[in-house]
Amino acid sequence: MSAQGRAASKAAAARSTPRSTDGQTTDNQRAALEEVATRSGWQFVEVYEDHAVSGAKARDKRPAFDRLCKDATRRKFDVVMSWSVDRLGRSLQDLVAFLGELHAVGVDLFLHQQGIDMTTPAGKAMFGMMGENAGAIIHH
Repeated sequence: MSAQGRAASKAAAARSTPRSTDGQTTDNQRAALEEVATRSGWQFVEVYEDHAVSGAKARDKRPAFDRLCKDATRRKFDVVMSWSVDRLGRSLQDLVAFLGELHAVGVDLFLHQQGIDMTTPAGKAMFGMMGENAGAIIHH
């Protein structure tokens, strides 16, 4: 069953530093994600936001991100939405591990800036290609 066919809920993991150079704030990131969620028939269940904490920090230094990961494992939502992949992490190894965790528990991922929606067949194919490429990069 597609995500649109089930009562898909999701979590937004948008985060912006106070000195944002691209004009993005967590408020306008969240508004854009809420618009996508409404169009997709998804319901927000929680926003996980680490204020002024770099995506380069380890998971133990990002309490909201850590909670998001734990809640994904508990299946509190079906889709994790993020403004951009760099809001989830900056280390390729950490991102691959996070994507693996989501995949293992059947939680999809939506990345607004990258235009990746893993609730669709095309998005799942893109995820597969990203995983293969990332694996090759990490192991070489």
